[in-house]
Amino acid sequence: MKSFFPILNWLPKYKKKYFFYDFLAGINVGIILIPQGMAYALIAGLPPIYGLYAALVPQIVYAVLGTSRQLAVGPVAIDSLIVASSLGIMAFSNPEEYILMAISLAFIVGSFQLIMASFKLSFIVTFLSKPIISGFVSAIAIIIGFSQLKFLFGISISESNLIKDVLLNVINSIDKINIPTLCLGLFSILIIIFIKKKTPKFPIYFVMLISGIVISYLFNLNKIGIDILGNIPKGLPEFKIPILTYDTITDLFTIALTLAIIGYIEAISIAKKLEEKHKYYKINPNQELLALGMSNLIGSFFQSFPVTGGFSRSAVNDESGAKSGISAIISSIIVGITIIFFTSYLFYLPKAILSSIIIVAVFNLIDYKFPIKLMSNNKDEFLLLTITFLFTIFSGIKEGIIIGLFTSILIVVSRFKNGNLSIKKKIRLLINYKKIISLSKKHKKRNDILILHVKGQLFYGNLNYFKSFIKKETSSNSNFLKALVLDIKDLYYIDSSGSDTFCKIIKKLNKMNIRVMISSFTENKKDFKFDKNLIDCIKRNNLFISINNALENFNISNKKSI
Repeated sequence: MKSFFPILNWLPKYKKKYFFYDFLAGINVGIILIPQGMAYALIAGLPPIYGLYAALVPQIVYAVLGTSRQLAVGPVAIDSLIVASSLGIMAFSNPEEYILMAISLAFIVGSFQLIMASFKLSFIVTFLSKPIISGFVSAIAIIIGFSQLKFLFGISISESNLIKDVLLNVINSIDKINIPTLCLGLFSILIIIFIKKKTPKFPIYFVMLISGIVISYLFNLNKIGIDILGNIPKGLPEFKIPILTYDTITDLFTIALTLAIIGYIEAISIAKKLEEKHKYYKINPNQELLALGMSNLIGSFFQSFPVTGGFSRSAVNDESGAKSGISAIISSIIVGITIIFFTSYLFYLPKAILSSIIIVAVFNLIDYKFPIKLMSNNKDEFLLLTITFLFTIFSGIKEGIIIGLFTSILIVVSRFKNGNLSIKKKIRLLINYKKIISLSKKHKKRNDILILHVKGQLFYGNLNYFKSFIKKETSSNSNFLKALVLDIKDLYYIDSSGSDTFCKIIKKLNKMNIRVMISSFTENKKDFKFDKNLIDCIKRNNLFISINNALENFNISNKKSI
């Protein structure tokens, strides 16, 4: 039971002092969720209230089943755009049918994630390297930004996930741009950027929401052509079984599978990043897949469209000091109170303000520095990022992730074919009168030094093996181990994901007071260049041309410390 319901592991050990932090974090996330949820519903082509519905039940389900204590689950920009771009090309007789299909999509997405969890398919993230995710997310961020131009300009254009189509539609409607709407949107964007730069923790989204409502009401902005939200239903969502006909399942099959994979990638990426900052819990990748699946599936019965872990809200949750899933339950309560009592106050909220919130939020997802770094250090990864980015921008979201994944698998296969990573323990050596002597029966075995010979290539396809091997070897002798020497004489390739993982391992071992030294080091290996960040992480005084030099330095340093 505890493995299926992780809440049973941490709730009995929950300390009263944690509640203050969870309560504060829950309120902060709830305040952000209200404007974000409505904004993301608009992206998905749904009435704003459905964004609040999606922020309600899924959070509670994840709090019970998830293994991350800080991940904030709910509607997100990327998934919302995929929903809009996919359902937007289908023919519906009325808006109600569109809404029902979006809810059914959440059920099918959740079902796929549960099937993946039951077959332990969480390993699929192995093939989605950092370049694929970076290229895909950057492309999606640009597409989302362009999708908001209709609200920013106050014009009516058809939905599309292709930038060229959006630009063409905007150009054809340029004479219909509503100047007051454009001015309000641009002013809101500038205000949000300025405040977030000066005081990042200030709840600017919520303040903009309240300010927009007040200004719109006082000055009747709707009378000068500025679109407002209008009537929003009051009350909690009703329990309804999603419509699941054969045609519905076949129509949504491809997009649901895409969302199931992308949603999991988003969530597990954020969860693992948060896990690094906290030592009191461990992420279970397969349980995360199950938790997301149940959040989507159960959420669909309460009129939720597809959800996953959100970047910005999870960061706020963590920064606010969240200790457990209680914070998610608190934020869900905040959303519930809003739905019951305050939806009528949202009537005058201008859509241009919601679009400005979205534009600023997704702008931060665009990574400019990473492609530049790859271009100089990892040409093949730069190509992979570029292919994923361009196909997503010009061919479509599904096409982008499929092509990126296919290219990634080809790279993995080719790298395994050319020689996989191998790690072997070298015989422990002793320093005796500055001479290196092989361990023999005459000499006492040293437990304070571990020497590993790393051969082949370290890339995203074999990182799990690398991490698990290092963890096993260092933890088995952690009480005595003082130094790990990695001989990289025969290591001929490290990709960006490998460099990041290498750096994380080094930092973790350093915290355990284990010094990591690299032997056979040269900055320019035969087929790759050592990443500057990795060198900074290792530190120059831990780089040596041979094992002998590394061990001599370690011996001298130990004598000085004594």
